[in-house]
Amino acid sequence: VLSRGLVSYRNYGITLPHPRVSNGLGIGLHAVNSEITIKHDLTNTDKYGRTNSSWDHEALSEDLLLSFSRNNIGIKLESSVIRGGTNTTTAEQDNGTSYLMCENNLEAGLSLVDSTMDLDGRLDVYHNYHGIKSKNSLLKLNQLTVEGNTRIGYHGINSEFIYNKDVSKVD
Repeated sequence: VLSRGLVSYRNYGITLPHPRVSNGLGIGLHAVNSEITIKHDLTNTDKYGRTNSSWDHEALSEDLLLSFSRNNIGIKLESSVIRGGTNTTTAEQDNGTSYLMCENNLEAGLSLVDSTMDLDGRLDVYHNYHGIKSKNSLLKLNQLTVEGNTRIGYHGINSEFIYNKDVSKVD
């Protein structure tokens, strides 16, 4: 369970004389046969009954930074699940939205193989070589930003991508 921020910065293989090699060794978060839950609850109360307190999870919503930057691959999921977070519905509440950022990674920001990402909040994938690579996986998101990736923003093979997953139908 992630209830506080997690930052992964500059994990990569090193061989001389080249300072940074693209060999897949530098992964910010690598999960294999695992389940990761992002616990980001805006309605918690502390032992005194105050809401939006840091008491229960030792962090306010603004403290939850999930950033994977300047690795070979930001996040790599293999037969794994990431779920949770918080999605707000208005601009005034946007500071309480969970943000998961994968940026400036050498090979891919997010790589999923036989995995599921069911994220409440915003996935922000930018300035990677490939943005999102998904094979035999499920990606369910409320908010998504993909921009400035060198090759492909989203590449899915035998995958399902559901956007605005919690939107209500209006008749």
